[in-house]
Amino acid sequence: MRLLATYIKRFGRPDLCHAHNAIWAGTVAREAKKRFGIPYVLTEHSTAYRRNLFRAYQERLTREVFSDAFEVIAVSKGLRSDLQRFIQDREIRVIPNMVNVDYFSLPETPIEEKPFRFLSVSVLTQRKGIDILIRAFHRAFSEREDIVLEVAGEGPERGDLEELTRDLKIADRVCFSGLLTREQVRETMWRSNVFVLASHIETFGVVLIEALATGLPVIATRCGGPEDFVDDEVGFLVEPGNVSALAQVLKQAWAERSRFNKYRLREYASQNFSSVAVSKEICDTYRRVRCNQK
Repeated sequence: MRLLATYIKRFGRPDLCHAHNAIWAGTVAREAKKRFGIPYVLTEHSTAYRRNLFRAYQERLTREVFSDAFEVIAVSKGLRSDLQRFIQDREIRVIPNMVNVDYFSLPETPIEEKPFRFLSVSVLTQRKGIDILIRAFHRAFSEREDIVLEVAGEGPERGDLEELTRDLKIADRVCFSGLLTREQVRETMWRSNVFVLASHIETFGVVLIEALATGLPVIATRCGGPEDFVDDEVGFLVEPGNVSALAQVLKQAWAERSRFNKYRLREYASQNFSSVAVSKEICDTYRRVRCNQK
């Protein structure tokens, strides 16, 4: 609040505030509205709603934040459904996350077919389902030395996941590349063939769009967010936590690899999730706020 007061003194009162997540940015935006009369828009991203992680006081604050917001936005239809119990009589708009498709571009050279590389990039926590992916990879390709899996990211599950690959005798074909920079993530996508996100819960899945923008078909789970944009034109959907089903889809993705056109995958990402595409919807919201103030 002190910083905001300083800002107002120097630049004048803002027309609006756009907060991301009720806890805690939305709470601050609501206080700014009370003190300075600044209307706010709220975009929600959190998985806490589906995981029921709120304490009683946080749930009360969240309801208050939603109630006082000019507009509430969810980044996916699944998240909108999760938010509905907090908002009874108001419409929740769905506006997806925007992705820098200029940065996540097509590779300059053709991707190598051997070894065929499945890639997953995530924090290594139980929620991301990497153990399910490793078991499915083993089931699908235990005899194929020309097919590998790369897991990028760090987290508390890494030690157990590495031990799992040793137990399954596939440690030589599952690479843990650790925490990568943004540039390294892009480079890793450029040398991969299929991207996999085996999460139990996702409100959106930005990394899937980044993969599509680099020309990679994707495999994702029906875990809340990916259902909005993953279909058989760009990849595959599977139920979360199902090793057998994921193994089958891994084999299908490998067998059908030639049907995906990298230019069409990139075009899909650009048309639907670029800053140009998404900011238009956000600016429409801002205009409604301004019109309401006149």
